[in-house]
Amino acid sequence: MVFTAFHVLISFIVFRFCCFEFLSFFAGVVAPDIEAVYFMKEAYSVCKPNDYKCLAEYPSHWFLHSFLGITFLAFLIAIFVYSIRKYFNMKKFELKNLFISAWIGGVTHLIVDSTVHKGEDALMLFFPYPEKYSFVFPYSHIFWYAVSLIGLVLLIISLKDFKKWLS
Repeated sequence: MVFTAFHVLISFIVFRFCCFEFLSFFAGVVAPDIEAVYFMKEAYSVCKPNDYKCLAEYPSHWFLHSFLGITFLAFLIAIFVYSIRKYFNMKKFELKNLFISAWIGGVTHLIVDSTVHKGEDALMLFFPYPEKYSFVFPYSHIFWYAVSLIGLVLLIISLKDFKKWLS
């Protein structure tokens, strides 16, 4: 399982070299895991304690881990971030730019998750179409952990730009 914090570090590499709006992009990266938290709670009520195989295979990805779900989330995030920026008198972005930033953030989340989740936990990328997709490759977890370390290094190096990202 790639934890949400690792999604942020992995996606930071994309953010660092592109021109996305900070708040929308990272909200788009993190938001799909809202449903995973709900399903994790459900898994603990169904699986026996310490039955890690059951917990790992319990489906935890549904609507928000699809392109339709990401589009829905990006729309909500764009409106929310637009309101936050307006309320705090921050630099204004067009809703279109906020939406695109959140959507690209969500797609990076889907790319990572589609390469690490398989079986019942695979992603229904084209919801409501019931087919589940999994592009797991050998050592994919190790690969993404290494990429997240690169993202962490870039984040540390780039912290001096943090105020610029929020402005």
